[in-house]
Amino acid sequence: MFGDIQKKQEELASKIAQQRIEESLDNGSIKVIANGAGEWQEISISPDFFENNDKDKLEDLLVVMANVIQQKSMAIQAEAQQSLLQNMMPGGFSMDQLKDLF
Repeated sequence: MFGDIQKKQEELASKIAQQRIEESLDNGSIKVIANGAGEWQEISISPDFFENNDKDKLEDLLVVMANVIQQKSMAIQAEAQQSLLQNMMPGGFSMDQLKDLF
């Protein structure tokens, strides 16, 4: 039984890692692509960005971008975990009923 749960968790982690998050800031001049686990896969910064902005603005925007990606990846992971748990519940039993027990 526990081996089955571990296998499902590994499959879930793989599924999450295959999801794609794309975000952009500053009218698209900074773009990041990450996977569902929040790992950044690609970052691009338009050359035009450097004509109108400085190092401090770039640093600020990268912090914002990291936080946005983190929030989105956490939502993806929570949804996937919820789905996994729902599929493990006995027929006719829902997560809402489980919440009522505690």
